[in-house]
Amino acid sequence: MIQLFTGGVPAAFDSLIDDSMVDALHRHSELSASDGAPDRSLSLDAEGKVKVTNSAFPPFSAERTSVITNDSLAAFVVRHKTSGNMADGFGVAFTFNIQDPGTDELNAIASIAAYRVGADTDGGLQFFTWNADTRKERARIASGGVFNIGCTSGTGWLNVRQASPTGARPVASLEQVDVDDTFIDFVGTSAADDSRSISSDVTEDDAKFGAVKVEINGVTKWVRVYDGPS
Repeated sequence: MIQLFTGGVPAAFDSLIDDSMVDALHRHSELSASDGAPDRSLSLDAEGKVKVTNSAFPPFSAERTSVITNDSLAAFVVRHKTSGNMADGFGVAFTFNIQDPGTDELNAIASIAAYRVGADTDGGLQFFTWNADTRKERARIASGGVFNIGCTSGTGWLNVRQASPTGARPVASLEQVDVDDTFIDFVGTSAADDSRSISSDVTEDDAKFGAVKVEINGVTKWVRVYDGPS
């Protein structure tokens, strides 16, 4: 049955044209804790932001079940969708915030981002921290697996850069607690000349190139470098 009205909409239908229905839905979106406490455990504000709150344990857990025993599957997926065409650097991030009581200000302290590089199916990871309220990239894993710390690229699989000219610290510090083992194990193919990555030549015929500064137990030493394996 269809009813037609003239002279205005009856009062019974006011909730269809004012904000009362939206307000009611908003109130229903504010779920109470399971113990009946008045504090909301989940709320949806007018901007569409979902807030999950719990002080006793992590408020969010994602679970996925499968029969797979030797691979990983996504239990949680985040997506950043753009209205334009994706370019290198476009991606999605998790940001870690902290907050003082009695304020709405969120303070970002760290972030992990996945970014596009080269193609829509290629991506890497970036790791950020905040220093003096400014986000700084500290490390990244490129799409090919290269790991960069303090830099965005390099010639090795692991690239580390100490960028401060007054940093007063070495690029890397190695501590070996096992007194019976070495600091570094160089694994490669050996030969008696320079044709392999490890040379078994024990002569001292090649010219000295110079020396590299190192520290042993905090004391500065120099390691002599030669032009060749002899």
